[in-house]
Amino acid sequence: MRSDYDVVVVGAGPSGSVAARLAAEGGLKVLLIEKRQEIGVPVRCAEAIGADLSRPFLDYDPRWVDATIRAFEVHNSCGQAVRLPPAEPTLVVNRKVFDYQLALKAARAGAEVRTSTVAVGLVIENNSVKGVMIESLGHVETISARLVVAADGTESQVARWAGLKTVPSLSDYYVGV
Repeated sequence: MRSDYDVVVVGAGPSGSVAARLAAEGGLKVLLIEKRQEIGVPVRCAEAIGADLSRPFLDYDPRWVDATIRAFEVHNSCGQAVRLPPAEPTLVVNRKVFDYQLALKAARAGAEVRTSTVAVGLVIENNSVKGVMIESLGHVETISARLVVAADGTESQVARWAGLKTVPSLSDYYVGV
């Protein structure tokens, strides 16, 4: 592995993999790291996506679609319900397959993808992020980068290291069953 990249993306979920692919397609040297051994497991967030919204990022593939949602129902505590059609075709994706396919597209675009690699800190010089420290197979390395993308989840540790607020308000959370 090299020690300098244009872009290091921390987190190989959908957002991280798409960011890595787009940067690589733009001709940048990209490293995409994922702390887990396997991309897409365990699933930590929802699996429903808009088919039209996702089309620019990934061609439809029946291997990663588990179901199509034809209506949503919202229930209140009194037992009342409202049934609504989705604004666009909505797919329930198999996140293990979906996430893997997105990371594979990033790799095919030229991004280097490394699993079992965790970010352990940022390299900050003159109040600017200049890279990331990673640990892989028991070795800690410093990787310089012009841009570090924090795609490690809604409560991103990487964003916190950079001094950004990462804990969303309770009103930003939605629960579905």
